[in-house]
Amino acid sequence: MAFISHLSRSALCIHSWYIVVLVLLHICHMCVYADETTSITIDNLKHHMAAIASGDTEGRFTGTTGFKKAADYVANVLQKLDLKKPFKDNQGNATWFQPVPFVRKHYDSTTSIILRKAGKDTIYSHSPETFAVINPGKKYQSLPFASPVFVGYGIHEPDLEWDDYADQDVKGKWVILLDGIPPKSRKHPTFPNKLRRQYTNAYDSLKFKALSKHQIAGATIIHNENSAENWETSVIRKYRFNYLNYVKSDTTNNTTPERSFPSILIHPQIAQSLLTGQPFHPWEQKGSYRSFTLKDIQISVTIDCRERKINCYNVGALVPGTDPSLKHEVVTVGAHLDHLGRIGNSIYNGANDDASGCAITLEAAKTLIQNPPRRPVLLVFYTGEEVGMIGSRHFIAYPPIPKDHIVLNINIEQIGSKNRTIAGITAFGPKQFSDQFIKSGLLFNKNDLQYVPLEDNVEIIFDTDSEYFYRNGIPSIIMGSGGFSEYHSPLDEIDLIDFEHLHKSAHLLYTFIKNLADQQCSTINRSFLDTLPQWQEELQVPAVGIGIIQEGKISYAKVFGELQKEDPAPINTIFNIASQTKPVVGMMVLKLVSSGQWDLDEPLYKYWIDPDIENDPHLKKLTTRHVLSHQTGFLNSRVNHPSGRLTFEFEPGTQYQYSGEGFEYLARALENKFDTPLEVLLDRIILKPLGMIDTQYWEQNLDTTRLARWHDSSGNRYQMSQRTGVSAADDLLSTIEDYCKLGIDVMNGAGLSPALYKEMTNTQVEVKNNYYRGLGWGLVTSLPNGEYAIEHGGADIGVRTMAVFLPQSQRGIVIMSNGDNGIFLIDRILKESLDVGSQILQSMNQPVETSEVVNLSDNVIQQYVGQYRQPNGRVMRVIQEGNAIKVSGEGIPTGILYPKSRNTFFLPNYDVQLEFRNETDTSVRMTIYENGKSVMQAVKIR
Repeated sequence: MAFISHLSRSALCIHSWYIVVLVLLHICHMCVYADETTSITIDNLKHHMAAIASGDTEGRFTGTTGFKKAADYVANVLQKLDLKKPFKDNQGNATWFQPVPFVRKHYDSTTSIILRKAGKDTIYSHSPETFAVINPGKKYQSLPFASPVFVGYGIHEPDLEWDDYADQDVKGKWVILLDGIPPKSRKHPTFPNKLRRQYTNAYDSLKFKALSKHQIAGATIIHNENSAENWETSVIRKYRFNYLNYVKSDTTNNTTPERSFPSILIHPQIAQSLLTGQPFHPWEQKGSYRSFTLKDIQISVTIDCRERKINCYNVGALVPGTDPSLKHEVVTVGAHLDHLGRIGNSIYNGANDDASGCAITLEAAKTLIQNPPRRPVLLVFYTGEEVGMIGSRHFIAYPPIPKDHIVLNINIEQIGSKNRTIAGITAFGPKQFSDQFIKSGLLFNKNDLQYVPLEDNVEIIFDTDSEYFYRNGIPSIIMGSGGFSEYHSPLDEIDLIDFEHLHKSAHLLYTFIKNLADQQCSTINRSFLDTLPQWQEELQVPAVGIGIIQEGKISYAKVFGELQKEDPAPINTIFNIASQTKPVVGMMVLKLVSSGQWDLDEPLYKYWIDPDIENDPHLKKLTTRHVLSHQTGFLNSRVNHPSGRLTFEFEPGTQYQYSGEGFEYLARALENKFDTPLEVLLDRIILKPLGMIDTQYWEQNLDTTRLARWHDSSGNRYQMSQRTGVSAADDLLSTIEDYCKLGIDVMNGAGLSPALYKEMTNTQVEVKNNYYRGLGWGLVTSLPNGEYAIEHGGADIGVRTMAVFLPQSQRGIVIMSNGDNGIFLIDRILKESLDVGSQILQSMNQPVETSEVVNLSDNVIQQYVGQYRQPNGRVMRVIQEGNAIKVSGEGIPTGILYPKSRNTFFLPNYDVQLEFRNETDTSVRMTIYENGKSVMQAVKIR
């Protein structure tokens, strides 16, 4: 995003999962529906459940004989249905099974803890009844007797006045700490909610980072509820799971990173022995919460770890599609086959979690093969879900088909319990599938079907087998019947399954899959147009123009709202397109290159040398390629440099940095080479050939009656004056229809040679994951169906514009607005109009680093409140908004930024940060960062 005027809209993010879709076909008559699904029966479902979730499979823990029995059963059913084997074995033969490699840890009988208390040693050998090794550290180590240090919850936040390591020397010592985080109901120091998750993430938490920082010898973890009843659950989640680690096929790191120190989870009885009689006892509430060295007790730990490689399996089958033109658009449907296995004498059969999902998937498969859809459907029964979604992670890392052929993923989870928390089924997915989901559930009462927009509930995707699909930009729908009281317990048995409900669920699943796989061609959803005026009013954006391209043609063009108050905007409204000038100039240059009149890689110093850099050794390395891909080494504007001069920040071609100066430099070189002004070249090569009759620079003959006036974030009009001069980077004027013409030309090859067009759309430099710079355009890759997006935005005072073009599906959207808050309006339009809109925004605006809110005192925040002057003379305003600041000003959308540290604030969902520095007692400097780089500074003036 261009949060500050004259910056590129190169960073916007909200994660996205939409796929290509116009109309989902549905079953029109109940009799047709019944004919197609009569093969789905309760008897069949009971048979599947008995085979998968009986005691014979012993809970199907990943890598066990019981899991293999369940996997063999599923494969046999798939084979009888005459489906296609989707995987290949080492010899290249088709198979139902996809090996998933694991390493299983085994601990020798010498692995033990010795407690020395009052001169007496008590030995606890490793077993499920004594302690679990969370991480062994080194594979073999024996630590001598020493007095351990209790460090509470292991929280290290000195800035928040909570440091469990204060006044304790723990270097090289064994520490004891409580699992998890302090409960809110107890009398502990205040712990900010935003930090709680960072201290609970098992393997990358701030807790374990603090332990590593303090260079401990090892960690003994005490379950935060000291009761034997909770011990088995702890063993399931931490003992059993951490003994089985995924190893990628390319031998890269395991899921569980090895730490330099061992950590173990001890049984409550051992914990009582350790803490009884000590200065603080967490369960008996004796003593005050604090850290201390344990008195009159020493411990010694020996760990002897052996590893053995094993293979478990995903099981899969392919339902071939009937339409050859859609063979590369695959819908995946999955459920996890594994569960928790046997712990001691208890078997965790997992009937509802998730044998129920597997059973209805098998029944849907039988009906799909009898009534095959247009698109292929790939069914997957995952292993390793209970140990961290390993099967689905492996599947998406090593898919049997190209990953970009997967257009949609459906995941079924916990759908059949009698004790479910909802009567029917809830699905989480992209908004546009809502109606089709409801229509597919013909056997349900409509009130029992709920579809929740995934865009508003992103957190639901995590810890499911849809997670890694989502992380790879594949849209997902998650179906289930809510939680149930027997979850992860031995009580999750077949006799608790509601087979009538399961039967209706299988019908719904089949119908939903069939509809989705039979969907029509892609389009742009125009439903947002109904709410567009409401959005404009909410965001104080007076005018917005929308241009829609379908099948390579302009299918819609309209301008909503007013040029200014009480001045309606006509369809041919003229907008300042700001930085969208750059791709227009870029296409002109590429046409010159394609015709042989200009060299993409010829040094520009031959035609122009800026006096500011005439003695810089980097000068002779600068080329047109560097300019068009933003690798010049220049800042966006030289006024942002303390000297006010043009300088190389790095060697051209070595990294990305958005720069308008680069385009200005290129323009001077072109004018000198052809002895022709830039505007004349542009008119001759681009504007006239494409019929862009309303695109021009500011001139005396400008029709100002059609000009969209600029407005601030409160909807107030700026006093605007006619611009002078010609810029290659900014301030071109255009209309919706004109810019659509440019987009159509670009999607049709722009008259460039095939090799040059490939260069234009090639990833010249990476900006972020799946977001790159090509030549003249931003590129978003890894979209469904192998598609990519060409994009560029513009931002200036009172102006926000955006264009997105999808060459492979010959569609695009152009958006122009005349308000500082137009950036937020553009986001909403892209998410609602394009099936890949959210994914595009996610790729463009994903933050360089994750930010969490911290709490600051009013005194700290008030230091930063005031007015700040930018180098261009514009003023920014900062006011306090609770535990945050509100930033506004000339050319600035009004945004609420939250503190991530004492002097740094971030804008949620955007890669924008502000950092404040006190240079003197009275002077404060604000630095603005986008994409992790400083783009502008401003000085507090009052």
